[in-house]
Amino acid sequence: MFTLTGVPRDWLFGTSPNGYMDGELFYKWFESVFLPNVHKCPALLVLDNRESDLTLKLLQRAKTENVELYRLPPHTTHVTQPLNAALFKHLKSKFSDIAFNLGYARKDDWQGKICTRLEIITQLAQKEADEEEKKKKKEERRERPENKRKEAERKREEKSLKQCRKRKSTEDEEYLPVLERPKRRIIKPKKFADQLVEDPEVTFDETPDTTLCFFCSSHEAPSTSTSDRVVDGWFSCDICDDWYHCVCQGFKNDEDFGVIPPVCQSCARWEE
Repeated sequence: MFTLTGVPRDWLFGTSPNGYMDGELFYKWFESVFLPNVHKCPALLVLDNRESDLTLKLLQRAKTENVELYRLPPHTTHVTQPLNAALFKHLKSKFSDIAFNLGYARKDDWQGKICTRLEIITQLAQKEADEEEKKKKKEERRERPENKRKEAERKREEKSLKQCRKRKSTEDEEYLPVLERPKRRIIKPKKFADQLVEDPEVTFDETPDTTLCFFCSSHEAPSTSTSDRVVDGWFSCDICDDWYHCVCQGFKNDEDFGVIPPVCQSCARWEE
């Protein structure tokens, strides 16, 4: 571990062959940074699940200094390390991007001003990380099942409230909707004569009702017009005054009546 000119004395720097934390570098951090800042023992040091951090030398030194080492279970970062997943992950990413871009663009301006520049970069990275984290948390809350149900309930309540306000507003005449009157349809009446259809098969009977045979409903009229009750195969009932064919009432001809007044079969049954 080493320090740089212009950097606070409690800031230490270290290197590793592959750029990641290894057992030797972690032991140096434990010895140079952690132990000097622990004022009371026993102490608890929470570690992530990286196997490269643990070495025999580290375990022996921790036991000697009365420091308990606790490793987090694997695949539990979202539960046991919420700050690392929610904050530091984005902060490290933004810090690296800004530092790389500024150092590449203004290489000469960085000499002798590392401390000041690191403070500026940290503020910029913190700001961007916070904004990104807010967006991420908002999306996560939206995707949760309970939040989906709450969102659906909220939309239903808003819809119900709008409908209620709409019904209430229509109670006042000022807010009654103005309906357009439908256009008036003018239908010209057709002439009755145009609706009549002449049918050559239809004939109108001009025979007087007195010449209708009430038994066979024939429209055949007597050949001569007379006031006699018996004429030309027809006879008029002396009781009901209706005309009948002589044949329809069982008479062969008009001579069968003789001096007896002609009576139809219906009236004859009533006479009996």
